[in-house]
Amino acid sequence: MKVKLTELSTLIQQELEGYESKLLLDEVGTVMELGDSIVRITGLEKCHGR
Repeated sequence: MKVKLTELSTLIQQELEGYESKLLLDEVGTVMELGDSIVRITGLEKCHGR
């Protein structure tokens, strides 16, 4: 089966038009110390204590 270059180009364009980029971000930190319901962590900029 031979595919013409123009047909291949059209197929690629159709696939790219439907492409939707999704970016997921996670923050990862490190538990430095844990005890008596108190946790000391590093590496989480958006973490706030209560």
